[in-house]
Amino acid sequence: MFAAPRGVPIVPRQLPRPPKSFVNRTSSLELLDLMAADAGSADLSTIAGAPGVGKTALALHWAHRVVERFPDGALYANLRGFDPVNPRADPGEVLDAFLHALGLPTDSRTRDSVEARAAEFRSAVHGRRMLIVLDDAENAEQVRPLLPGSASVVVVVTSRNALSGLKARDGASSMSLDPLPTDEAVTLLARIVDDGRIAADRPAAARLAALCANLPLALCVAAELLVSRSHHSVADLIADLDDERDRLDLLQTDEPASTVRAVFSASYRALDPGSARVFRLLGLHRGAEISFQTAAALTGSRPAALRPALQALTTANLITAIGPDRYRLHDLVRIFAAECAAADESEAGQADAARRMLGFYLGSAQATGRRLAPQRRMPGAPAGQGAEFDDRNTALAWCELEQANLVSATRHAAALGEHLVAWQLPAALWAYFHQRKPWAAWIETHEIGLHSARILGDATGVAMLLGSLAVAHREQRRPQKAEACFGEALSVSAQAGDLYGQAMACNGYGNACREWGRLDEALVYSQRALAAWHELADLHGEAITHNSLSGVHRDRGDLVTALQHSEHAISMFHELGDRHAEVWALNNAANVHRDLGNLEQAVQAYRTVLRTREELGDRYGVAFTLQAVAEAYRRLGNLEDFRVALEQALPIFDELGDPKAEEVRSSLAESRGQSRPG
Repeated sequence: MFAAPRGVPIVPRQLPRPPKSFVNRTSSLELLDLMAADAGSADLSTIAGAPGVGKTALALHWAHRVVERFPDGALYANLRGFDPVNPRADPGEVLDAFLHALGLPTDSRTRDSVEARAAEFRSAVHGRRMLIVLDDAENAEQVRPLLPGSASVVVVVTSRNALSGLKARDGASSMSLDPLPTDEAVTLLARIVDDGRIAADRPAAARLAALCANLPLALCVAAELLVSRSHHSVADLIADLDDERDRLDLLQTDEPASTVRAVFSASYRALDPGSARVFRLLGLHRGAEISFQTAAALTGSRPAALRPALQALTTANLITAIGPDRYRLHDLVRIFAAECAAADESEAGQADAARRMLGFYLGSAQATGRRLAPQRRMPGAPAGQGAEFDDRNTALAWCELEQANLVSATRHAAALGEHLVAWQLPAALWAYFHQRKPWAAWIETHEIGLHSARILGDATGVAMLLGSLAVAHREQRRPQKAEACFGEALSVSAQAGDLYGQAMACNGYGNACREWGRLDEALVYSQRALAAWHELADLHGEAITHNSLSGVHRDRGDLVTALQHSEHAISMFHELGDRHAEVWALNNAANVHRDLGNLEQAVQAYRTVLRTREELGDRYGVAFTLQAVAEAYRRLGNLEDFRVALEQALPIFDELGDPKAEEVRSSLAESRGQSRPG
């Protein structure tokens, strides 16, 4: 057995070749630099992260950057904690390899205990300035025998697990590695596919990166696919990967360790049975984020049983905790989890889990509707489960946080044939959509729900969704679509004998006709709505239509009647306790005062409306009122305040994607032209 000459220490150089595809990770490299900066400190650090996130690449790239700082050598061991093919490394075998690399004889050591070999290793490296990289550790127990006792040796450990024991007991610094930012992910693709295809279509490259969840392993596999398909574009590969059913099949190589599905599978197999079940059921959730409450409904778990399972998945870096009781699954992990559910759960079990989740979303959406528009008719019977909300602010906050999931849930319900949920869920969210104006989500969910309501032959659902869709299309300046929806909503409601539905459709149709300059029709539809509300004894509906009639009479030039309707609406909304609707009526009254020439009174009223809308968090309403008060300033000849109001409204309309943004831009451009010297 080879040994160094007496008195001549062996200087091992065991680091594998650095990865050529490594990009940036600047902040992570700087943190590792800080750990190694002080030779007198006890240096132990862990790099944890999801399978395929690039932990090994980071550790090796950094190690090669700094290896010259360690004159006594560098040791490396692949502990194979999550190797999809080979068994995990035994600490005793790793110690033998390290001692051999340090030039110490090993013939008689095989009978020694791990503890004895660990003690000999600590003696061998004591006082030496060395670097040790322990890659792919399973747990702290696998690592601990390999740790030196000397503060002069820097140790970096990578693992899919958090290795919290090393931090608590051994004082390790810890680093959690996230997927690459999009720009770095595109850079990684370009580094491998160096023929210009990535640079030629960076938006497509960003989409490709997103399909790979920005995970370096998946990005490298996708890049190699492009290299092998030299005549294909980035868009061609995107088309292949776009179907989730094929994505993991395509992101594989002839090496198991480099196959995305295989590296995920190793982490899944390491879970205890309860955590494994929770993980695979999470794959049935189509959104990127999931709340603790939704996970409880999906899995049918009691909170006390669910919390440890989610903690185990977080520790294994299969999910990420992103806030109190909120978690994220990256797309590829979610697709893999869904595969596990298909393999390890019965069809009935999967269907039951999906129904529980959809029932939770429907029940929660209905609860938001009861807070945001308690006087409005709620579709269907209560779902029987879901979140509850203390007030309108918490209800709005939940809707905003869950908006993407609610869209996904609507799609999911329709795909599963749960058509009742598919139409009732968006219908229950009407108040949120109307108050916050997320038009894309509004229109998509309603079109899906409308299709489901038609399948069921549910006239109430068809009419409700058509009426709401019509409002969204009107606000997005799509008059033909809006009119078609209003007309059919009114027709379906009339055929079904649904007076409430007729009243809603007539009120909306009247508002649209007023906006389109068809004032006689606007008056007829609004009066029909008012009569229906009166027959139903629905005071809130009457107040809504009084507010609408104020706008119709104002545009017809009958300002006295307009003001009477506004004041009636204000009084009724105030008595009913609907501040959101009341402030719309106050805004309408300010419009009437402005047109009456009571400009100072109008400005004061608008300012009151603005304060209330800001208090309510109604950004759309704020922008709407800013545009209205700007007109009052213009009539007062106050062009400075006119421009300030429009400049404040513009970014809100832009952010919401409201066509009014172009009106505001045009008004601003015209005012600037007027202010130039002739």
